[in-house]
Amino acid sequence: MELALIKKLILLSLCFSLISCGYKGDGDFKTYGYWPFITYELTLPDVSFETGAKHKFDLKGYKSHETSMISIELLSESEHDFSELDTEVELKIVNDLDVTFFYRRSPLNAHFKRMQELKEASWANEYEWDGRYSYENQDLRARAVPFSLIEMPSQTKSMRYFHFFPSDARSLTLTINIGSVPPQFEDVKVRINLSSGWK
Repeated sequence: MELALIKKLILLSLCFSLISCGYKGDGDFKTYGYWPFITYELTLPDVSFETGAKHKFDLKGYKSHETSMISIELLSESEHDFSELDTEVELKIVNDLDVTFFYRRSPLNAHFKRMQELKEASWANEYEWDGRYSYENQDLRARAVPFSLIEMPSQTKSMRYFHFFPSDARSLTLTINIGSVPPQFEDVKVRINLSSGWK
């Protein structure tokens, strides 16, 4: 009886794997694990971080556990002080009926600047990009929201901003618009990632 149950689970898992191969959008879509403990991950092609740049991606067939984390990662070959990067980034995700699933339009460092004004650590609000800056001090790095009035964030070669959004539609489109980019950040590339885990 146990063997029959195992065979059914394997067959169900194989069927689910075949179904999950139906992604038809842009980027590299992968699944990890076995049903129902599957993690979905989509990495979109890197794009330039240039003033006025606009990019549009088709996410048709993207699968999730109804909620996904979206992240914008800025990558460079040289180190930068990302806490000074006040470029406004607008990102929107809509379905084929033009219903908005996610929208954010804010300077990338708005959360950091607000904490400086408050003079204390604070969670990012719904209008800000949520980013974790790197600090030399290990105690600061270990905090849920790293921030210090005394120590400034370290210069790094990458910076990641993220948010969660409802992603229970199969036909999504993502657009990203880049505002004014300071000259010292012109070597930066943008990588957008969507992921959804079973937990």
